[in-house]
Amino acid sequence: MRLTRDVAEELLDAGAGMFQIDFRADAEYFDAMAPPGKWEVVRDNLMGLFALISSRSFQPAVVLKDLDWRGETAQEREASLRRLQDVLGEAYSFVRYQSYRLHNWSGDFSAKAESHFGYRKHWGPTYHPCSHLWLAMNIHWNGNVSICCRDLLQHGVVGNVREQSLAEIWNGRDMRRMWLLMATKRHEEIPICRKCDRPWTGGYSGGSVWRIACVYAGSKLKRFLKTG
Repeated sequence: MRLTRDVAEELLDAGAGMFQIDFRADAEYFDAMAPPGKWEVVRDNLMGLFALISSRSFQPAVVLKDLDWRGETAQEREASLRRLQDVLGEAYSFVRYQSYRLHNWSGDFSAKAESHFGYRKHWGPTYHPCSHLWLAMNIHWNGNVSICCRDLLQHGVVGNVREQSLAEIWNGRDMRRMWLLMATKRHEEIPICRKCDRPWTGGYSGGSVWRIACVYAGSKLKRFLKTG
């Protein structure tokens, strides 16, 4: 909603390397699911972002995640993804579309989720370490750093940027303990992860932790080769 052309230009000038944006083809469903978001405004902002990126020599990646969660089968989700592509029109080489498989968001997204949001439990037989712990830092308004982007109540805090550097937090004892617990199938010892179904869904934000790491490293290498 806030990604106006002026804001997009500022971000591009600052060297943004990737935009990850949630959207869906169904305007009525989007407006109902994402208030105060407005489908028309978001679509217009997206088209403005695409035009700005197209005019530049270095073109950061744009990942558009289809948040229409109602598809029960792979065919339905693929059809939804195609509708999203049609809505945005012209194909851009820097835009990648991705289906989103809803999970229960650290166990908090459970009550009434099926009736209100189309959530279906996708617990599989195989444990997959949650990739998020190795890929991102989540900084709250008060400087607290949490292990999870869904930690709205700050139950998974591992440090504070007002007291430590990012490097100290990332390599600190608390963070390393979280990695160890998640990697050794002891995620239930992490309070915020205890009820989350993410380790059993088979993938999140594009796949397993190893696949995402490879994609991330590949994108960095491509950028390095382009910029010399």
